[in-house]
Parts: sequence; structure tokens; C-alpha cells
Amino acid sequence: MIHGHITVLILAAGEGRRLASVSQGLPKALMEVGGRSLLEHTHRFMKAVGCDRVRLVGGYQFGALAQAARRLDSAIEIVKNTQWHQQNALSAIVGLEGLESAEGGVIVTDVDFIRPIRSAVLWQIAPSAVTIFTSRQVSSEEDLMRIRLDDEGRVLDLAKRLSDTQAISAGATYVPATRVAEVCQALREAVADVGAKDARWEDGLRRLIKNGIPFYGADVGTSDWLEVDTPEELAQAERALQERAHEF
Repeated sequence: MIHGHITVLILAAGEGRRLASVSQGLPKALMEVGGRSLLEHTHRFMKAVGCDRVRLVGGYQFGALAQAARRLDSAIEIVKNTQWHQQNALSAIVGLEGLESAEGGVIVTDVDFIRPIRSAVLWQIAPSAVTIFTSRQVSSEEDLMRIRLDDEGRVLDLAKRLSDTQAISAGATYVPATRVAEVCQALREAVADVGAKDARWEDGLRRLIKNGIPFYGADVGTSDWLEVDTPEELAQAERALQERAHEF
């Protein structure tokens, strides 16, 4: 568990196109698993981690998302990404704006991870370094962000199609306030490189590597989280929460 003032930035602007057949028009963030929306699962876990400030980036069905977020937590800050149909690099840029002076820094997370509450105690940071939360567990699953690390835990590369890796991403990254401007610049450069349609948060992190800005992996234990990006994963998550409800 993290101590001190930390903001969590939840990226939740997208429609969740791969879930369209079961979403009934709801934003991905409001899809329910085990009686809670993905937004509620993320908010609950990040509060357990120790985040005391919450900022949410919305876009698709913004009014419905904002209304649900305020019901969940009246203190949530909600910002709008008008280009929500692009990849999430733009949402990260919009969400990070003004957080250069955020006390304690920012944890940036996707909204579609459901993490066991008990694992929150394993989430630790080095206050001055960009830190991607990882699991050192080996997995053969294809749709995972794989990370190559050196002996000191410094990130050398990350991609879904990457060999000789030591970790997988847990879907969240800590950015110290002193590094927010550099991360935003890296994201803008990534957008310029590959276009807003394709530029993701991870492309900004790769750009940090290219720019010589070090960042590190922080191990959070086994990869027992659930990611919900497809109808099949939604069904799997529902079954997992029925069997392991006490963990979440």
C-alpha cells in the first residue's frame, strides 16, 4: 500500500468496441461484473492502494459516465476527452494536464482491470521514478503487455509481441509530479509518430526509453487480476467473481 498524497488517473473515455455486442450502448467503464461496474472496481482498488484523489477521463456517453462517477464518489474530478474515439494516449494527455504540481504524483490506470483487494498492499513506488506495476509471473497468454527489464529493474522495452521478457504489465503506471511534463511530451511525440488513431499509453512509455528517461518495474505479485476487454473475458470475469468474490 502506498502512503502519502497520490492521484489516480482513470482512463475511461472509450466505447469498448469489442464489448459492443453485450454493452447495450453503455461505456465500457459502466459494464458490470459481479454487481459492480468496472469503474467501481477500479476506484475501490485504487483507494485500497492509498490514492486519496481521483481524476476520471471520460468521452463516449460522457454524461452517463459523469453521473455514475459522481454517485460513486462526489469528490471525483471528471475531465472530457472530445477525441475519445482515438486510442488512449490522448486521454492520458488530457488527464495529466495540470497535474505537474500534484502532491505525491499520479497513478495512471486503465478502467478495465479488476484486481484483488488483498494485493493492494504490494503496490509500492519509488517516489522520484516513473514506475510501471508488473508481475514477474510468466504467462503464455497472447494479449498481454510484456516487459523486458535489466538486472536493476529498469525497463528496456515493452510490447505485446516481445521475446526475452521478465514481466507483464498490471495495467497501471506511477508518474511523479516532476515527470508529468516529460511524460506528456513523450505521449505527444508518440501521437506524432504513429497517429492519434493508434497511439497508446504504452507508446509514450516507449518514447521515454528512446528519450533516455529511465523508468522501472515494480513487482505486485502474481497476475491474478482480471482484464475485461471482450465478451469472453467478461464471462470469465463473472465466473471468477462468483468463485472468488471475497478476494475482490
